[in-house]
Amino acid sequence: LLVYFFIRLRTTLLSSLSPEKRNNFWVRLVALAGFSIPLTALSAALVGLAGYVNLAWFVAAQLALFLIVVLFWIMVHDLVGVLLDTWERKLAVKGHHSHDVPASVVMVSAKRVIDLFLFLSALWLLARLYGWGTGTAVSQFLKAWLTHPLFHFGAQEVNLINLLTSLFVFLFFFYLSSLARHSTYAWLYKNIRDRGLRNSLSVFTQYAILVIGALVSLNFIGINLTSLTVFAGALGVGIGFGLQNIANNLISGLILLAERPVRVEDWVSVGKSQGIISRIGLRSLVLTTWDNQDVIIPNAQLITQPVTNWTLSNNLIRTVLFVGVRYQDDPHLAKKVILEAVAMVPEVSLEKKPQVFLTEFADSSVNFRVHFFSDLTDQHARFTVKSKVMFAIWDALKEADIGIPFPQRDIYIKEMPAENNQGAEMVAGEAKQTIRPANQATSDNR
Repeated sequence: LLVYFFIRLRTTLLSSLSPEKRNNFWVRLVALAGFSIPLTALSAALVGLAGYVNLAWFVAAQLALFLIVVLFWIMVHDLVGVLLDTWERKLAVKGHHSHDVPASVVMVSAKRVIDLFLFLSALWLLARLYGWGTGTAVSQFLKAWLTHPLFHFGAQEVNLINLLTSLFVFLFFFYLSSLARHSTYAWLYKNIRDRGLRNSLSVFTQYAILVIGALVSLNFIGINLTSLTVFAGALGVGIGFGLQNIANNLISGLILLAERPVRVEDWVSVGKSQGIISRIGLRSLVLTTWDNQDVIIPNAQLITQPVTNWTLSNNLIRTVLFVGVRYQDDPHLAKKVILEAVAMVPEVSLEKKPQVFLTEFADSSVNFRVHFFSDLTDQHARFTVKSKVMFAIWDALKEADIGIPFPQRDIYIKEMPAENNQGAEMVAGEAKQTIRPANQATSDNR
């Protein structure tokens, strides 16, 4: 009856709440407790009804400890999550530059590291509460099972506890390296104006932590690092033959990060692909094209092939367009009007002044070539500025009564084809017959 009462009370409380309030931390905690506590009592009661009263009390005590640890772990986990979300909102309110790493990216890595730490802490606390210390039967069984040798690496035997410890340590350093990359880019290196240098330093920080984590993980397995010299020699031979492409890309990635011929958010053209670099990795980089397609390019391709970086030194990009005017208009006035119209567009840079050149006396128009520079970051902005300039030129020429011609052709028919002559004569005859009465009437009236 007590179990039924708790379950009915839990169902009634949850059904009375709105879906938004059900996601509240304390509501979820009470809902979990309202389900797990009656379930624990029911399990102990069933064991007691079977006649094992002492066992029932033991099971109830162990399940109660387990539930206390689980509820405590969930409470701490959600409280830390709420604190991190609050911190993230505060950072978002303060605002960041568009090239900074969003706070959400840093928080995701921080939550993963904290989740791993809380999980291991809960396991340790549960083992301590159950009394699985040294000398107990459970600890001896686990020790015998975990320390059983799985294989040998030289003279060193490797067991399961070494592998699990090494795996947890490497996962910890892996998430820590990701957190270090984003946090150092956003905060530690925030005073560095060059975004490419900031990205390179943050990536090097991530790789340094990963290398340290790998070495520490190998040490937990029990592998002596000095014994890896033979393995390194064999790996070098393998790289020389089968892994040369991978090694080439890795070394090229280090060169790109060190020399920085291309940087994140640079506008580049590589082969037939053109777009913005969104990420530079150790093996490849990701190029986001103007069609929003991600192209993965090996790093070696940027070292061995020509690459056009439109924004390496600055973001001033030249745009060229052609304008034609009529022959009856004054070309000197047309040049002045076009130049003034281009200079009046706000996006056109006056650092490098726009230029207008008369380039050709064409069949139907006098053609001008227009050059102007603008501070751009992508192709879409370039099209936008070009459209504004062309509208400004159109309005200025129309206001100055200067026309933009279009091709015209006069066609002269010297001789009709022979097969069409009969048709032409019949049409002419019918026309004469139709006209003749009109002429007759005209002469009679006279």
